[in-house]
Amino acid sequence: MVQVFLGASSFLYLQNLLNGITTFSILLVGGFLLISAVYLITLAFLFRQDALRDGARPRIMRYGIHGSVHLLLMMGLLIVNGLIDSPKITLSPSVAWLLGALLIIWILFTAWKTKTWILPIALLVYFAPQIILRSVFDWSELTSVLVGYAVATITITVAFIRESKQDQSKSPSH
Repeated sequence: MVQVFLGASSFLYLQNLLNGITTFSILLVGGFLLISAVYLITLAFLFRQDALRDGARPRIMRYGIHGSVHLLLMMGLLIVNGLIDSPKITLSPSVAWLLGALLIIWILFTAWKTKTWILPIALLVYFAPQIILRSVFDWSELTSVLVGYAVATITITVAFIRESKQDQSKSPSH
């Protein structure tokens, strides 16, 4: 669960760090932590329920609704954060980069321990194009983020398709 939480927050934190944002509202940080904790607890509940049930369609619908509610809560938090002026936490650039480095080290360490490299790969294919496009080609922040998102989405989708095809070919036929 910690890896899932760090995975979700790593994209947000590292994106802010790349954009030079080192000030965070307490409302946003607290809301993110609360919504993420509720999301992970309810996701664990869904996993438990799935272990007791069978059938693909209701499962897809449950996870779709669950993910949609989470997305709406996060969007609501961002809207409320823009409307309410709450106290802010400002990190010095050196502290912000140190936290970013520690986050990356933690992700690499947990990936190594669990032998699950999808998160480090996703971070790499999401951020590497952004860094290259900004530093080499002087592209805008928005354009480089969109390209990074597209590259990451395509890469992860292809990886999942290849993995599922390999799993299907390895499974014994009936």
